[in-house]
Amino acid sequence: MSDRWVFFISASMMLIAACSSVANAAELRLLVKLHQASADGDAIAAQASAISGASVRYKAAVSGGWHALELTCPDTATCDSAVARLRADHATYDVVQLDERKSILAH
Repeated sequence: MSDRWVFFISASMMLIAACSSVANAAELRLLVKLHQASADGDAIAAQASAISGASVRYKAAVSGGWHALELTCPDTATCDSAVARLRADHATYDVVQLDERKSILAH
């Protein structure tokens, strides 16, 4: 087998593995009500990431106390655990709930 074919097959296998791991990733949209109101989206996301152990993106403010966040985890079980850690932190969050609102962009 030529070196080109070995390279092609190796690269193809790595691409398939990378796509597979992305497909298994879980994303959850959350609405959180902060115990202390804040308008600093970056700080809110950083704190949620530190508490949950997951990657957190700040999405939007609903009000001074309510904020929309997005958690990205390797799998659903990891996201479930991350949400449980957020819900357990009563000093930071009064409420942590799944954001089940429908997007107007969804078909």
